[in-house]
Amino acid sequence: MQNVITDEINYMFSFILNYLIVWLFLISTLINFASSISSGSFSDWHLGRKEVTLLSFVMFISYLLSAPLNQLDNQVVFGVVLTFLTVYFVFDILTMFLIGKVLNFRTNEGRVCRFYLLMGMAINASVFLLLQIWFSYDFKSIPMWFFDFYTIIINLVDFMMVLSLILRKDFLGLCKLRGALDNCNVNT
Repeated sequence: MQNVITDEINYMFSFILNYLIVWLFLISTLINFASSISSGSFSDWHLGRKEVTLLSFVMFISYLLSAPLNQLDNQVVFGVVLTFLTVYFVFDILTMFLIGKVLNFRTNEGRVCRFYLLMGMAINASVFLLLQIWFSYDFKSIPMWFFDFYTIIINLVDFMMVLSLILRKDFLGLCKLRGALDNCNVNT
């Protein structure tokens, strides 16, 4: 009986956190959209807001479409157990491709936010893939500490991505750490 109650509490906590993140991406989209239309000017400031609005919207749609899929049952395909983690992994990879290769950003705000999103989704996708591989071999051998690690890392990274979209700057200094590589300019 205790396990059933604990499982239900964990499920509800996961469900609420999942939709909280979707809601936060929507809020970041609305905040950036409202500030991008506050003036008719086409300055770099407004262009940066529009780029961050687009990034926020892409993240919102990605998380919104993947959120209900955590209800999926496990499927076995070619001897591999596929879980909702597989879906999350695929959504992260597709979103990373869209943000990294398809969309082009000209402002520092857009580049810094793109860097934070790509880094966050890479971390999330890595954790999803690691847990998916573990599930494929033997579910019972997964140590319980890894589920705690998974929950903490995924949620911290998601909150970091939302915060980067709302603040629109290198608030953790990761671009400075990255140095002079590529497009991540730290003058924001």
